[in-house]
Amino acid sequence: MLNKIGKISLCCLFLLPIFLVSATAICISQTISSEQPDILIVPDKDNRTYKVGEVPRYAIVITNTDLSENMTGYVEIGPEKMRPVKYEQLDLIFGRTTIEGITLQQPGFLTCKLTVNIAGKEHQKLLNVGFEPEKILPTTEMPSDFVEYWENCKAESAKIPLAGNMTLLPERCTDAVNVFEVRFNNYRHGARVYGILCIPAKKGKYPALLKLPGSGIRAYPDESFYQRLGRQCGDIAMVEKGVIILEIGIHGIPVTLDKSVYGNLAAGPLYNYKYINLDNKDEFYFNRVYMGCYRAVEFLASLPEYDGENMGVYGRSQGGALTIVTAALNPKVKHIAVYFPALCDLTGYLHGRAGGWPHMFSDDRKENITANQINTSGYYDVVNFGRILQANGFYCFGYNDFVCPPTSMYAAYNVIKAPKYLNLQIDTGHAVYPDLWKISDQWI
Repeated sequence: MLNKIGKISLCCLFLLPIFLVSATAICISQTISSEQPDILIVPDKDNRTYKVGEVPRYAIVITNTDLSENMTGYVEIGPEKMRPVKYEQLDLIFGRTTIEGITLQQPGFLTCKLTVNIAGKEHQKLLNVGFEPEKILPTTEMPSDFVEYWENCKAESAKIPLAGNMTLLPERCTDAVNVFEVRFNNYRHGARVYGILCIPAKKGKYPALLKLPGSGIRAYPDESFYQRLGRQCGDIAMVEKGVIILEIGIHGIPVTLDKSVYGNLAAGPLYNYKYINLDNKDEFYFNRVYMGCYRAVEFLASLPEYDGENMGVYGRSQGGALTIVTAALNPKVKHIAVYFPALCDLTGYLHGRAGGWPHMFSDDRKENITANQINTSGYYDVVNFGRILQANGFYCFGYNDFVCPPTSMYAAYNVIKAPKYLNLQIDTGHAVYPDLWKISDQWI
């Protein structure tokens, strides 16, 4: 009968030579399932964190598959998002082996990429380890007129009335919560901001939260969608406790249209919106986005139900970046919750290391990079907003994020002088689990 290798403590993987993992270990394990093979890369430090100059060792462990199958593999190791500097073929006896990595001579992150071919099918696994990440410094420089530039944008914005409009959505309301679709004026070109506003039905004065979106173009589903995912959207549940929540879109279009509308926009005029007008700091796509977030705080502050004191912002990925930006621009914001922020240290790629999403200066875009684009990025890089941030912050990200590289996120986090708390989830990537939502909700 075919069996898989049983569980062996991780420390033993480094203490025992591979040839000692014998048939005895195989016999005590469970029957192979028909699921995908389990492939692990296990570094020799549980916290995946090393001193500069230290060399990690990795255990490669493959289970949940027929170990008698022809199995080949190799690893590539190098600074994250950069070309690998080490390549090694693997001898996968009984589905396991150990390898020696490489080191870094400055703070940063290494990626170990494992490729395994099992019975003719290729599988891949990636794992990051950090080298003194708390010492990572940004490559992005702050433009000399950074603060002045955004103060001028705010002054221009102040000349345009919000002209807010609220439309009740009865089908989304509950006995305790009134739900509205809202719109108000953004600045420049007659743009507007659209969103969903939830207000406690009971008369009173309440704290307010602004919820900012991740990347993409989409509708905002109702509460039932989130409940099917095993989580209330955070809005209704929190609003019932006595909080006003506004969730906005960033593209200047209503957030309750048919799904096909957003698909057409994503494939058409808003395709790769994150690069639109990158050559011009005044017309770059995120100029209107950042100011729309700023004005969303102003809209919340204008509500008669707002308590006039407690204003928070939260978001993840692109929304995490916008959270830091919004709080830095608008002093009404006192508290923020940020998950794996994008748009951090964008010029990292120009200095031989990972930059933040949307990776505008990565190698596959290098032929299109101009001096104007690099200059523009300085005015929109989250690092520079972090340098002037004053709001109290909860932050959460992990080592295994290959969308928003931890090198870029640490570059921003490390420059923040405002009160901050990092809930580091080393094993996680670009995702939020229900338990983490609860932690940030409780913090808020």
